[in-house]
Amino acid sequence: PPVIFGELSFFAIADTGGDETSEHVGIVTATQQAVADQMGVTAQTMPPDLVFLLGDQLYEMGLREPFLPYSLGANKETSFGYNESAARMQVSVEDVYFTQFSNSTPFYVVAGNHDHLGDVMQQLAYSAIAPQWNFPHLYYTFISELPHSSQRVQFVMIDTQVLAAEWRNMRMGPNFASRNYTWLTEAHWKWLEKTLEDSTADWIVVCGHYPVWSVSSHGPTEELATRLRPLLYAAGVALYLCGHDHNVQHLREVNSSVVDYVIQGSGSDESQDRLTSRKHEEDVPPGALRYFYGEGGAFTQIKISTYGELTVNVIAHNGSLVYNFTKSNPRLNMTQFRGIL
Repeated sequence: PPVIFGELSFFAIADTGGDETSEHVGIVTATQQAVADQMGVTAQTMPPDLVFLLGDQLYEMGLREPFLPYSLGANKETSFGYNESAARMQVSVEDVYFTQFSNSTPFYVVAGNHDHLGDVMQQLAYSAIAPQWNFPHLYYTFISELPHSSQRVQFVMIDTQVLAAEWRNMRMGPNFASRNYTWLTEAHWKWLEKTLEDSTADWIVVCGHYPVWSVSSHGPTEELATRLRPLLYAAGVALYLCGHDHNVQHLREVNSSVVDYVIQGSGSDESQDRLTSRKHEEDVPPGALRYFYGEGGAFTQIKISTYGELTVNVIAHNGSLVYNFTKSNPRLNMTQFRGIL
């Protein structure tokens, strides 16, 4: 029978933490609000099925206090349990992002390094308060089906701070940084390897915070280039979405039709130095950088169709489509890239 056209659409954005000088309730930057508003405008005509927040939701130090019971949408100032963490989520997430979409639009979340500077477990706890917020574990996976089809997309959500074993920047108990938590890193790697190896989905998209490759301020992440990259190729992953550097980048290694790396870290920063930095241009594979956008805030719209195509649109805060590309599904021909590793 003929294939009926169907499309799974999702938005992705990272580094939405607001003003980095604000330690408590947070200050929403003009760029952050403009990008969020444009996400809302785009959603009016092309509503996403999913929204991804890819780390550093809360500058500078994440959440500080445990959540107490309160009702989302209630008058929190007079509600029992309204504390600093509740106030921060209201200012930085609910008022900025939830209001742009229908209440049924799910947000899927991973942690960034700034989230780990606070009590990241409170972001997981927020899942029990806000139905839209999906953050069940530091790393997890879920599957979505393409409309009018049995085709499935598996999303693999990873914690790159744990994978990179950057304990010095994590707050997970007294003297955490001085302890040996190699077992936690290796448990995550083992889970990731098995998850990718066992996948029977038609498409795979992996989402994290740290980039594999980046030409900007932070540059490539050595542990991910060494250990994650081969896993992405072996599983035929179509897209690795991340943030950390505060601009938009598209990288794909020369002679590869497998994984495309998209950095979407322009969620709120207004620092020209960070937006425009290309200090690590010589540290990525030659010819890998396909696009760079450092002119302001933006988000990505991704569509996967039943016709076997994945499209990435980069939409600036003013609504301009500044870049897009389309690719076919690398899992359809798992033998073509075996020799690239």
